[in-house]
Amino acid sequence: MLREERADVSFTIPGSRIRLTAMPGSSLACPWDIELEDKNFDKEVSLPRHALAREACYVVFHSGEPETALSQTRCRTPLRDSAREVGENK
Repeated sequence: MLREERADVSFTIPGSRIRLTAMPGSSLACPWDIELEDKNFDKEVSLPRHALAREACYVVFHSGEPETALSQTRCRTPLRDSAREVGENK
């Protein structure tokens, strides 16, 4: 994967499924963090005008100074709470 020019990365965290598309393969070799927000990102994060913060991801690559970052929209999908669904179906 690290030799690929671009790679898709997907994983789940509590409450969300994350799917990052066309990530720079070489950047995935270094440590990186993903920032997620439900309402607003810090002012340093630029998103398209009509993007929703709860559906966006901000990825910071720690590969030297200055660090590089990218933002993606529509990369975050909420997971259903199966426990709540079971309780509602009683």
